[in-house]
Amino acid sequence: QKGTREGDDDWRNREDHAPAGQRGGRQTSANADRDPHQAADKADHHRFGKELKQHVEEHKRLEGALGEFNRRRYLTPEEQVERKNLQKRKLREKEKILRILEKYPS
Repeated sequence: QKGTREGDDDWRNREDHAPAGQRGGRQTSANADRDPHQAADKADHHRFGKELKQHVEEHKRLEGALGEFNRRRYLTPEEQVERKNLQKRKLREKEKILRILEKYPS
């Protein structure tokens, strides 16, 4: 005779799980529309994701522009001012990126 678990090949490798409704954590997107808080969270993540992407792209653009100045051996006084302004703008973009990431670390 077979035992209760003999027909199940990998019963030893399974973990005990709580029923789906009792697992805690976040809901799936399938039932997110039923929870207004999760729907708002999703909208915030989307908005912050777009904002984060814009700041990252601007930071990269400024980094490239700074690279042009940094490759030169000599900068005119006007170019030195422009380079310094680019550095400040790049730093402001980095600070914006970090503020967004602090709100949504995962």
